[in-house]
Amino acid sequence: MSFQTSTLKTALAITLAGAAFQQASAAWISGDISFQGTANLDAPLTGATQVVSVSNASVGTGTESGTYAGTDGAAVTFTGFTFSPLINGSLPVTLWSFTSGGNTYSFQALSLTAATQVAGVIPFLNIEGIGVASATGYSNTPGTFSFTFTGKKAVGTFAAYTAVPEPTTYAFVAGLGLVGFGVWRRRA
Repeated sequence: MSFQTSTLKTALAITLAGAAFQQASAAWISGDISFQGTANLDAPLTGATQVVSVSNASVGTGTESGTYAGTDGAAVTFTGFTFSPLINGSLPVTLWSFTSGGNTYSFQALSLTAATQVAGVIPFLNIEGIGVASATGYSNTPGTFSFTFTGKKAVGTFAAYTAVPEPTTYAFVAGLGLVGFGVWRRRA
């Protein structure tokens, strides 16, 4: 067996193995979701440092897309956390979770990136951060979260990051490159 034939067969095997593994691994979570509920803070809005709880929380009707499609109105459980000072002392924490259609969805907050409190005619508090989303049947996916509080009303959102290719994707692309190189060498 020549070097070219051996290289071509090896490259083809790597490509097929990468493709098979890629198909076997779970998909990334996609889409957005938002929540609504009543905020329970440790102090009035502009002086608060902690979200104690969010009661009567549910998935906002018509606000979800992608993986979260069809979860309208599902009851959501939130975990309290400290957001000021922005030292992430109470993290990581499973920020929210819910079950809909037999699937469980959750988000583990890993880091806070901003907490903005504004006093004025309509005072508000906005908290942002990053973490990892989980859903039954899907790969854990990095994402962002944001909560905006006005009075006692809480509105939260989640968005999945654009997926970073998995190592199997790199193996698949490298295998295709080797197959192409083998074909090119064979013709040369």
